[in-house]
Amino acid sequence: MKNLKRSLSFGGRRYIPSHSEMEAILAGRNSRRLPIMLPGGNEISCKIRSFSVAFEVVQDFCTEMGIINPAEVKEFSINATKKKSDWTRPIHSDEYLFDFLLDDGSISLSFQRIMWKQPLQFNNDLYVEFHYQLLVANYLKGRLLLPMSSSTIYQQVAELTALQHLALGLTDLPSNAEVKQYLPQTDRLNPSDERLLATIRAQFSTLGP
Repeated sequence: MKNLKRSLSFGGRRYIPSHSEMEAILAGRNSRRLPIMLPGGNEISCKIRSFSVAFEVVQDFCTEMGIINPAEVKEFSINATKKKSDWTRPIHSDEYLFDFLLDDGSISLSFQRIMWKQPLQFNNDLYVEFHYQLLVANYLKGRLLLPMSSSTIYQQVAELTALQHLALGLTDLPSNAEVKQYLPQTDRLNPSDERLLATIRAQFSTLGP
């Protein structure tokens, strides 16, 4: 009955179940635990059934992060990525996850936030960690806009460098090699720039333990 309701709400499966999935269903196993990658490289294990749609899995994880606003839940997505290739795309909320999983295990799943209309909240540790790791990854890849003024960009980058270092539990002044790892990919910053390094040292002294 539940599967019938899903079919009426979301439509049926797009593809015929794979050979291994059919064998599992015939053996009475219609679910399995799959790892879903989170920003920062951590994974969560989700129980996914043959008729689980992306919306249900997203909603379950959002509940763990303390998200109860339906409008904010819609801002998250599960991405399907083919390993050892550049192919990736969000799975629509009404699509069945098993339609994307191949028997050879070449498809991995990841959890992302794709819209930022709703205000952030900071009363859940998992929520804070998820967004911190997501923003740090985008920042280091040069996907976030930086100030045009050189003095402003130095100050902002110095603060973010110090915060990344402290977030790792490190209390000593970051070395030049560590500073290089904390900087975004952009031609506007030189990790050997003494002015930048001096600004980072000053900022670390202000924010540090």
